[in-house]
Amino acid sequence: MSSPSQLSQDEAMATIEKTIAATFTLSVAAMSAAYTYLPTPLPGLPAQPTTSDRLVFTLQYHTLTMVVVYYIFSLVGAVRAKDAWDPTNPATAHLTEVPNKILTNTVEQALMFIPSTLILSTYLAEHQMAMIPIFIIMFAVGRLLFAIGYLKHPLYRSPGFALGMAVLSMTMAANVWFTLSTHTLAISLPTLAVAIMALSNFMM
Repeated sequence: MSSPSQLSQDEAMATIEKTIAATFTLSVAAMSAAYTYLPTPLPGLPAQPTTSDRLVFTLQYHTLTMVVVYYIFSLVGAVRAKDAWDPTNPATAHLTEVPNKILTNTVEQALMFIPSTLILSTYLAEHQMAMIPIFIIMFAVGRLLFAIGYLKHPLYRSPGFALGMAVLSMTMAANVWFTLSTHTLAISLPTLAVAIMALSNFMM
């Protein structure tokens, strides 16, 4: 079997696609099982919660998201403190290249994920709010796997990336569905159109 560095573009993409497909399948199964067996009522969520209650609940759970982002930020700082204190020095710039890419990707995904869960929380009924901590925990696990894998080899970042994207895609899809079912065509149709355009990019 070829080492990751020896794979061609086609071989690498075939491996990544298989990994993503397996990760999506396993993550959906894991989240479904967690939703079924998660105890209710949820700690921290009042009975018959208002919209404000659901937003506060979601924001507080995102402490985990922020701690994960901070951990990945610390990876960059650790390299700078040890070997690459000068970001303008081309001789050491390569040392922070991968940690910086991990941080950039994580911040990008968090900027989409956090608002997406906040929007979703305004639509969910009390018994459905269990999805919020499940999504947040799975996203955090995905980001950590992404970082660990990427530091070993770029090919190994795909399980963590796929897990994070699975969660983000589910929250986005749910928000699009609720928008279509509860809002006027003036906002629901453009939302659906852009979502379809985004999906088409992944299918090219």
